[in-house]
Amino acid sequence: RDLQLFAHMSKAARAIPVDRCDAQAVSNILNAFSRLNIQDRALFAHLAAATKATPFSALSAQGVANTLNAHAKMGTEDPALFQYLSQAIQETISLSPDASNFSPRRSYKPINPKGQDAAAHTSEDDDFDEDESDSPRRQGPQGGGGPRGAHAFGGSSSGLVFDSQAVANVVNGFARRDMLDKKLMEVMSQAAIAIPEHCWDAQATALVLNAFAKLE
Repeated sequence: RDLQLFAHMSKAARAIPVDRCDAQAVSNILNAFSRLNIQDRALFAHLAAATKATPFSALSAQGVANTLNAHAKMGTEDPALFQYLSQAIQETISLSPDASNFSPRRSYKPINPKGQDAAAHTSEDDDFDEDESDSPRRQGPQGGGGPRGAHAFGGSSSGLVFDSQAVANVVNGFARRDMLDKKLMEVMSQAAIAIPEHCWDAQATALVLNAFAKLE
């Protein structure tokens, strides 16, 4: 890894005003640094501020998952950030017409697969790293897919659309930081139940089960 390059790009990213940081770019930058376990507290603090300044409508499910897991993995101490992400998930789903009663017939819908499976992981502390730079935002039926890319949970018109990969990443991120909010986990439980059984792979299943086991 080229640490000089990452140091230079960190300075470049920190020079971008918070209100000009695109949500997708923020999650991709965080994802890159966390993949290589590069500690950069100044950068992560700047990007956390950018995330908290982002309207819920500008977020994607995978972006939220990547942002959450990167901060959790690198040990970010910012309760307000995790509260913001929790609120974003809860409010976006609750405001979605199709999520009003969590009926599987209404709450999941087909999404176009990218033809790629999630990367294999062997530890419950791992997550699915996914760069969104070449992926459509997952805010409608045209979004990209997670494991098997078949179905996702969310509203039909707006808001976050969760496939099994995004559900697993979200609950795993909160579990890592021991910030499991019962209301949030109830929402994520219903999202997981609404996704058909054949859309889950072993790693996503393990991450979800371990996160909920920590809640008990």
